[in-house]
Amino acid sequence: MKKFAKVLTSIAAASLLAACSSAPAEPSADQQTETEPTAVTGTYTRFVQGDDWGASVSRINITFDTAVDSFDKDHVSITETRVAPDWGAEGMPLSMVTSQRNIIDAYLTDASGNKTTEASTTAVVELNIGPSEGNALTYNAAITRNEWSPYKLDIDVDTTAGGNTAAVTIAPNPAGTETSADMFSIDSYTASNGTTYGYAYYEPETESKTLVVWLHGGGEGHVREGGTDPRIPLLGNEAANLASEEFQNIVGGAYVLSPQCPSYWMDRDGHDSIAVQDYTLSTEKSFYTESLHEMIMAYKEKVGAEKVILTGCSNGGYMTLLQAINYTDDYDAYVMICESLKSENITDADIEKIKDKPLFFIWSSADTTVVPEDCSKTNVERLQAAGASDLHVFNPEKVTDTSGRFKDENGNAHEYAGHWSWIYFDNNEAVDENGLSAWDFIAQNAK
Repeated sequence: MKKFAKVLTSIAAASLLAACSSAPAEPSADQQTETEPTAVTGTYTRFVQGDDWGASVSRINITFDTAVDSFDKDHVSITETRVAPDWGAEGMPLSMVTSQRNIIDAYLTDASGNKTTEASTTAVVELNIGPSEGNALTYNAAITRNEWSPYKLDIDVDTTAGGNTAAVTIAPNPAGTETSADMFSIDSYTASNGTTYGYAYYEPETESKTLVVWLHGGGEGHVREGGTDPRIPLLGNEAANLASEEFQNIVGGAYVLSPQCPSYWMDRDGHDSIAVQDYTLSTEKSFYTESLHEMIMAYKEKVGAEKVILTGCSNGGYMTLLQAINYTDDYDAYVMICESLKSENITDADIEKIKDKPLFFIWSSADTTVVPEDCSKTNVERLQAAGASDLHVFNPEKVTDTSGRFKDENGNAHEYAGHWSWIYFDNNEAVDENGLSAWDFIAQNAK
């Protein structure tokens, strides 16, 4: 009996050894394979902010096809490629430039667009912007216009999805664009002479009898190769601030009309045939004088406005003053910013016509694009000599950053081109010697 038990024990042990020997062996560390990373694709839309120097991409919104676990600025890098002019070279040729964008913040968002720490398919990246960072518009000297730059972002993201390493690929070209001028709507108007204007317009929330017209500078006209885009005159600087809560509160609510010139306001024949840089061409009346007036009067009637205030910078300042001379009593006040209507082309009779209208002139003494002695400064002196009764002037020595955001290597405020005195108007910082701002001037004449 004991012998039989020993046999059974031996058989059991042999069976156990056989079972153990048939089980697969554990792979060694160098034989183990990692799980394939989860493929995640995405697209982005961009937000373009009009600012003192122009328009820059200040934010992107990313949408992933798969929820990612985390997203922060330490694990995101963005390289921007765009077309830019070489400002220091003759003719300012265009070239592709690539630069690393400075990221302010990056975070996941929930279905309501709020920050979240939960896994999500949407994210936001807030980007630093400045005079030389993130520009979405390109000044093309060959056509003397600002135009949308060919633009892409290479976005690298280090994250996981479902706890697994994620291989993230985001399409480099924007899937859409939002802007700081999106409170404006877009339409067009064809005048009786066949001239067609694209235009942007803003309608106040409350009833208003006031219309404020913004006439852009020479660089924001219609780009013949790319068609009309009335957003550009509102993004080339901060003219969209005319629809801001601050401006609207000051003036008591106003319609805002921003026509885009089919070429530039100083064009004699409407065919872009004369170089805009030579502002002596204001010798002859603009091709657009009558058709623009027709358009403004048509829009005034459409919205039921009773007061119309014209504002404009550079080329637009030229046209504002030209409208004042040609249609003196059809408008209620005028704000001319670095205007380019040469005094030698204004007669004494013209001065007499406008001297008792509400007039606000803005220019910088450092302006080398439109020399003040040729235009604003001398025009004001002539009006003063004629006894102008409602004349206001803001004349800073130069144009500098007043926001505190940008400084030079010595800690002084960044200095912009002397021509850019519209910056002070756009930010409600153009104030005459008696403390009246240009915005308050508009409000007074809107009553």
